[in-house]
Amino acid sequence: MKKNQLIQCLALILIAAAARADDPEPRYQMPPIEITATRASREGFDLPLATTVIAEVGRARPGLSLAESLRPVPGLFVANRHNLSQGDRLSVRGLGARAAFGVRGIKVLLDGIPLTMPDGQSQLNNLDLGSTGRIEILRGPSSSLYGNAGGGVLAAHTQAPAEAAWRVEPRLIAGSNGLFRAQTGLAGRSANTHAFASLYELRSEGYRDHADARARGLNALVGHALTPHTELTLLLHLYDAPYLFNPSSLDANAARDTPRSVRGFVVGQGASKQVRQGQGGIRLEYRPSYAPHHRASSLVLYGVGRALKNPIPGRIVELDRRAGGLRTEHQFAWAGTRLVTGLDLDFQRDDRREFANEGLPGPRI
Repeated sequence: MKKNQLIQCLALILIAAAARADDPEPRYQMPPIEITATRASREGFDLPLATTVIAEVGRARPGLSLAESLRPVPGLFVANRHNLSQGDRLSVRGLGARAAFGVRGIKVLLDGIPLTMPDGQSQLNNLDLGSTGRIEILRGPSSSLYGNAGGGVLAAHTQAPAEAAWRVEPRLIAGSNGLFRAQTGLAGRSANTHAFASLYELRSEGYRDHADARARGLNALVGHALTPHTELTLLLHLYDAPYLFNPSSLDANAARDTPRSVRGFVVGQGASKQVRQGQGGIRLEYRPSYAPHHRASSLVLYGVGRALKNPIPGRIVELDRRAGGLRTEHQFAWAGTRLVTGLDLDFQRDDRREFANEGLPGPRI
């Protein structure tokens, strides 16, 4: 009996193997995914690093938080505090989790321009998710390549321009708690030039009292092919937030009974933020004829200006920041060996002033 069962099993295995041989498994050739967050422009599978690429970031998403797009990335935690005054907090494998404000421990790049200042702090105001096409995340220790980026690198790229004719892309998003976001994009390509520009405005009343917010921004990119292998790109990113009110925290009882409320002390102190930030840059890239999908050399010159007025309980912070620098890298390939060199030069100047916060002026008698 056991012998017959064994013979039947062997026969079934042989029949299945023959059927599989007659019907070969189809093969699909996936397009290469180029990773530019590293010094060397390489395909993702060729890198000995933990990398993730999120495409179509600005499609079918409100564009209010990085958590909308980066939630599935392993090792990356995005704390969406649902407070436009405070913004997101990023943590890569635990690094950056203790940052009281801004983003620390992670190098953030926007179209090759660092959003991370020389002091290690990153501000994400200029990162407009509505016009972002792709985000690359490199996780793990990279301080030897990026200086003050011990946790990893987050590189965002503006949407690629249209392949053919020019087009206009309007977007309108409305939601609860007074959410309103209007955005208009213009993209196109002609001869050796391509361009993309996006203008948006965001308004929100917030879930809680004293949580009104308004912000607007402009992102523009113009590229021109100087030669078949060399391209020059001009970049401009502007952000203006006239008011971002901060409702702050509540104790356990108030959070349970009146979750929409705000403490009177916070309102009296005028807790909020006013931000203006602009940055521009010039990027020059060279891609050799033997590897047109890989960047061999690049040079980025950039400048950043930021003005901040931030009343918080107890004091008022005013900041005037100027920063800039250059990033350059070059690859040498010889006899199957690749050598990558890079240089970063950054400067930062802060004019920071603090005043005692004596509260908003009361009604006159």
